[in-house]
Amino acid sequence: MELAKCDLGIKIKNINDMLKCEDPVGAKRELQNLPKFIHDVAKGLKWIHDSQILHRDIKPENILIVMKADGSEIGKIGDFGVSRKLSTMSTGLIHWEKGTSDWMAPEAIRSMNSGKSFKNTKAIDIFSFGMTAQFTISLGVHPFGESKRNGRFIPMNILHEDIPSYSRAWEYLADHLFQWCMQYKL
Repeated sequence: MELAKCDLGIKIKNINDMLKCEDPVGAKRELQNLPKFIHDVAKGLKWIHDSQILHRDIKPENILIVMKADGSEIGKIGDFGVSRKLSTMSTGLIHWEKGTSDWMAPEAIRSMNSGKSFKNTKAIDIFSFGMTAQFTISLGVHPFGESKRNGRFIPMNILHEDIPSYSRAWEYLADHLFQWCMQYKL
């Protein structure tokens, strides 16, 4: 087992702190790692999906930043507590009971709210990965708002708002990646 340096949420907070303290050299160095962390997570997610595993709780706090022997950092998916092997879900239909609602796909939120089952596919992880990537690129802004926006909490925003378009840093990459993840269907 490896010891993580921190999680992605903390890494982003640290970068924001560097920017506030006017440490452009440190911030630039750390900012350059963010696309790599997104890529690391995408590769890890592909591997677990190829292994027929659904993570079901992809979010910044479950992306661990691990220091390699050469001093470089890598992003790794952690916390498989609510993950499931696809082969154990004989019908593919499940009732969603666990996970973090601010990072769930709409169908998982609907299942959690209604108690009805839904088809559990890799798309739920891809949706959460897209939100996590957007959060990373925007340096900590949740794509569906803060904990409460327009009188609604994030899960309600996920259910009732259009997929947000992103226009700040890394505009094309962020928007293209996020839009692709949110529309991913199996």
